[in-house]
Amino acid sequence: MQKYFILGLILLFPLAAAANEPPAKPNRLALRAGLGAPLGLVGLEYGRQVTDQLSLCGGVGMNTKTPQFAGTARFSHGFGRLEAGVGLGMSVGGMQSYEEVTSADPVERGTDLGLFGNAEVFFRWHFSRVFVGLFAGGSRLVVELLEPDDTSWPVQETVFFGGFELGLSF
Repeated sequence: MQKYFILGLILLFPLAAAANEPPAKPNRLALRAGLGAPLGLVGLEYGRQVTDQLSLCGGVGMNTKTPQFAGTARFSHGFGRLEAGVGLGMSVGGMQSYEEVTSADPVERGTDLGLFGNAEVFFRWHFSRVFVGLFAGGSRLVVELLEPDDTSWPVQETVFFGGFELGLSF
């Protein structure tokens, strides 16, 4: 009898552990908001889980200057309902610098249209099909696509960003 009990525990333990894991869903739709983020102040992003650790994401958003478009590959690992990972991608859009916003004089240190390389770290908490997350990272201007009229001020090339997301897995 003890053999069957031990065998039952050995067989049921992986099933019990799997019950605590969030259900694997291949698609995600997220509302992302942040300061300096690749999708601007607010944006909508679609993600597709390609493997257990890799998802490919694309989205559109808006900042104070222009629409933003971003594509990101995210590598993640789940720890129960917590997911942590890193993302690498590119975005296109405008950038408004801190000096431009806070200065009494109109100081152009951003860009109207540029191509940016982005890197981020993120954490997500899954609740059935809904998830919430935090992200932070940096964007580096790769090329300025529209030259500013006033070239006396250099373009701010690196921006650090952070924000949160609210999404749905399906």
